[in-house]
Amino acid sequence: MKDQKTKIWLMTILGIAVGLGVLLTGVISYQEGNPLMSAIAIIAGAGSIIWAISYARKSSRDEKKGLPLTDERSNRVVMFAFGKAFVFSIWWLLVLGFLSENTIQFRDVSQATSTAILGMVVIAGLCWLWYRNKDLDKARI
Repeated sequence: MKDQKTKIWLMTILGIAVGLGVLLTGVISYQEGNPLMSAIAIIAGAGSIIWAISYARKSSRDEKKGLPLTDERSNRVVMFAFGKAFVFSIWWLLVLGFLSENTIQFRDVSQATSTAILGMVVIAGLCWLWYRNKDLDKARI
């Protein structure tokens, strides 16, 4: 019981800290005159904070009812989704590497790395959204 509360609070604090960090990056980017990057960062930061608060509320409600934080199905969804996301991420990195020669021009290595990581996060999120509504008994990795 105490371990669940600790996990809920740690995930909430981590989500809010990440959100505040990204919000701060957006504000700094706006002050430097980059409105597109700042808008993306502010939206992502606000989304992270909203997610953290909704996660805390839902998990606390489930914990008070005596339900486990994760069940067998959600573990399988994560396993399927991140297994598929790993494969797609490797392809994403290969495509990004091949296109960076002529098609995509990056300022420096950090911009290419940031683009690659952002793509991986989007791929993982899309895979999770795809598998959470599927019948996992019929799903293939």
